[in-house]
Amino acid sequence: MHDFCYCFRNETEFTAALETLKKRSPIQITGVCENAYAPFCCSLDMPALVCVAEEKDAYSLAAQLCGLGKRAFVLPSRDCIFENITTVSRAWEQQRISVLRHLI
Repeated sequence: MHDFCYCFRNETEFTAALETLKKRSPIQITGVCENAYAPFCCSLDMPALVCVAEEKDAYSLAAQLCGLGKRAFVLPSRDCIFENITTVSRAWEQQRISVLRHLI
């Protein structure tokens, strides 16, 4: 991951993003290829909460981060259903609770 940081160390946007994150302030990163997010997250050396547009993107990013030796969790989305449901997906809710527990 240090190679990733080394390549971009003189880029003002990259260094500004790192400085902002070190202050625990939120940032939005757009316009980079999807394969650059995992090395960027690994270069932070601190926990990060990453929001992506699609759930499949979240699972892909989590798999990339795990492949790079980092712990990553995906909080599954929850659909709002306005009907009476007779069954409840307890396993799904347990997965959501487990991810939230890791955030604390």
